[in-house]
Amino acid sequence: MAKIKVKRPSLLIMLLLLGWSALLIGIFSYSSPLYDFNYTGDNNNYLTVGKALMHGMVTYRDVFEQKGPYVYLLYGLASKISFTTFGGAALFEIIGLWLITLVTWKLASLWFRQQTAVLLALASVLLVLIEPYYSYGGTVEFWVYPAILSALLLVCQFDQGLPELPKGQWFFQGFLVGVIFLAKYSLLGTWIAFFGGLTIWLILQKNWREFGRMIGWAGLGFSLSTIPWLLYFAWQRALPAFIRVYFIDNLTLYSKNRGTPLQKLVHSGVALVHFLTLEQPVFGLVVVLGIGVLIWQRNLVRQPTKWLLIVMMLSNALFALYGGQFGPYYDLAYFPDLLLCALLALVGLKTWLLPVTKWRWSQHPVRNNVLFLIILGGSLILLNQNPWSSRLVPNNPSVTLHPTTQRQEPAQLQFGKIMRQRSQGRPTLLTFDFLENGFYLTSGAYPTVYFFEKNNIPETKIPAMLATGINAMKRKQVEWVVIATSPTKDWKRGKNLQTQQGQQGVRVIQRNYRLVATHSQLSQGNPTQYWLFRRK
Repeated sequence: MAKIKVKRPSLLIMLLLLGWSALLIGIFSYSSPLYDFNYTGDNNNYLTVGKALMHGMVTYRDVFEQKGPYVYLLYGLASKISFTTFGGAALFEIIGLWLITLVTWKLASLWFRQQTAVLLALASVLLVLIEPYYSYGGTVEFWVYPAILSALLLVCQFDQGLPELPKGQWFFQGFLVGVIFLAKYSLLGTWIAFFGGLTIWLILQKNWREFGRMIGWAGLGFSLSTIPWLLYFAWQRALPAFIRVYFIDNLTLYSKNRGTPLQKLVHSGVALVHFLTLEQPVFGLVVVLGIGVLIWQRNLVRQPTKWLLIVMMLSNALFALYGGQFGPYYDLAYFPDLLLCALLALVGLKTWLLPVTKWRWSQHPVRNNVLFLIILGGSLILLNQNPWSSRLVPNNPSVTLHPTTQRQEPAQLQFGKIMRQRSQGRPTLLTFDFLENGFYLTSGAYPTVYFFEKNNIPETKIPAMLATGINAMKRKQVEWVVIATSPTKDWKRGKNLQTQQGQQGVRVIQRNYRLVATHSQLSQGNPTQYWLFRRK
C-alpha cells in the first residue's frame, strides 16, 4: 500500500476501530472471557499443537495435525500469553478484526468521504462475524481475511501504477504468499490470480525489467517466510514428516473432492453457485451488483484492472473449496470478495441515488450516526447469537444439558480441574476416538501420543490413528482418558465406539482405567456426553 502519513484524525480513527474490534470480539468470540470456554475442535487443535511446539515438540514428527506451521506458531504464541485459556487467542482475534476494519477503511476511502468510509469500516464486521461462517473464534480463514483484503486494496490503490508496483509492495505480497502457503495453501487463490495476471500483463507489454523486479522482490519475500521453516524441519530431521503430512496427507486423506484437478475446480464452482443462489441469494445479489458496478463504472478503475479484480475474486473462491468443504467456516474465505462487492454496490447506489434524492448524511450527522450504530448493533445480534451461550445466560446448553439451580461448568473446565488437582506433576492425557475439544488446554497436558485425537479422516485410511491410542492405553502410558458419546447411561454403547477398533478401545479402558466423572452438554451444536477415566 502507498505510504500514508499518520495524522491526528487518522490516529483517532485507528483507535476507534481498535476499540470497536475489541468490543465485538469480547461480545461474540467464544475466546472471550465472557464465555465459559471455546468449544471449537479446530481451534483447540491449533492451541494444543502450538503449545507442543513451544514446548520443544516438532509438529508432524511428534504430533499429527495437518494445518501449516504458521497456524501453530500463532496459537503457540497465544499459549504463552494464556496457557489454559483462550485469552491469548482472543487478543490476536482483536488484532485480526482490527486489521480487517483498517483495510476496509482504506478501501472505502478510495470512493467515499472520510466519515462515510469510517462508518463502512465499522459496518464491515457484518461480513466477518456472521453465523455460521464465523461461529466460535478465529479459524484460518479468519486470519487470512485481512491479507486477502490487502491484495484487493493494493490493486485498487495502484490502478494506474499496475503492474509497476514499488519493490516494497512486491516484497510484502510475496511474503504473504509464503505465510499463507505454510498456513493453508488452498487459500492462495487470490495471489495465484494476482501474480498470474500481472505476469501475463508484463509479458504482453514486453516489460522485462518490471517482470524481473516482480520475480526478484516477491521471490525474496516468499523465501524469507518459507526457507526458515524448511531449515527448521531439516535441522529437526522432520522434513519428510512435514512433506508427508502437510502436502501428501492433506491432498489424499482429507480431500472430499474426487477427480482430476479440473474436475475439482468444477466442483468448487458448483459449490460457489449453490452458495450464492440457494444458500445466500442476498450475497449473490451483492456480487452481481458489485461486479456490475465495477464493469460499467468507467471512473473506478481502468479496464485491465477490472478484469484482474474479477479473476482474483473468482480464483479465491474456487481454490478455497478445491479440497471440498468440511464446515461453513470454509465459506468465510471468500467473504473479503463479498465485502469488496458490497462497497462497489454502494458506490453505484451513491452515484445513482444522490442526484435523485438530493439527500446528504451531513445534514443531521449526530442523529444519523446514532441511528446507524443502533441498526448496526441490532444487525449483529441477529446475525450472530453467540451471546445467548455466554456467561450472561448461566447453565445454557453449551454448558450443561441438565441445568440445576447451581451454576455449572462445561466438561472441559470440570475435567481440567480434576486432572490438574489429582495428577502428580503435569497430567498425561489421551482423547480417544473424537476430535478433542479443549481437554488438553484446560488440563495443561501436552500431547504425548502421536495421534493424540481422532482427526476427520476415515479409520480405513489411517488405521494407526486409533491403534496408536489403544496401544498407549494398553501400556498405561497416559494417566487420563476422555471419550465422547451421545448422551447415554452406558458409555460402552456409544454409537461412535461400535467399530472394531472402538470396541477394542472399550475393552482396554475397562481393564486399565476407572470412570471418574461424566458431563453432558452441546458440543458445536451436537448433544454430547464426555467421560473422564483415570489409570487404575
